[in-house]
Amino acid sequence: MRALERGGEVPAPADATDMLDLYAELSAATGGAVNPLVGESLARRGYDPAYSLRDHGARPAPSAGATS
Repeated sequence: MRALERGGEVPAPADATDMLDLYAELSAATGGAVNPLVGESLARRGYDPAYSLRDHGARPAPSAGATS
């Protein structure tokens, strides 16, 4: 996904609609607690690709309904 840091497009997998619908249902059913957009939030807390375990501070994940 680094290729998208400055914007762009990637092809979506065949099951993308089903997957995103499921994420929306899970987010609604849990009051937003289940959110597929937590990646950056977890990485900042040390759960990055290298598992650095270095805390760079909390940042809430964007809401699953965000479109920016």
